[in-house]
Amino acid sequence: MHLTNFVESPLFTRVASASDLPITPGVYLLFNQDGHPIYVGMTDDLRRRMGEHDKETDNFWLRLYARYFVCVPTGTRELARVCEGAVFDAFVRQYCSKPLANHDIPPASRYNNPLLRGIAGITAN
Repeated sequence: MHLTNFVESPLFTRVASASDLPITPGVYLLFNQDGHPIYVGMTDDLRRRMGEHDKETDNFWLRLYARYFVCVPTGTRELARVCEGAVFDAFVRQYCSKPLANHDIPPASRYNNPLLRGIAGITAN
């Protein structure tokens, strides 16, 4: 699936404030000022994690790039992990690289397979 299909699906919600999010496990994307995704993440508590991102003013990447969040509440950690892997994989297929601010490959990503990492030109960490 194309990353745009995930982001434009009714499952994802674009928010500018953490207070607009539920307290539930979920997946989120951070976007730069040009509207390009730069990070795919998963959390046990969307509201808390997005609030932390809001407050991370000393974080170079987030201070410079993150402008808004797109989130999907999943209700369970297991579903959030699977969804994070699927969104990360869609990003890699679309952009031929991992997101700029992601240091690690999500556990549920198919790119944890060394052969697929090599084909996509992705380093492990």
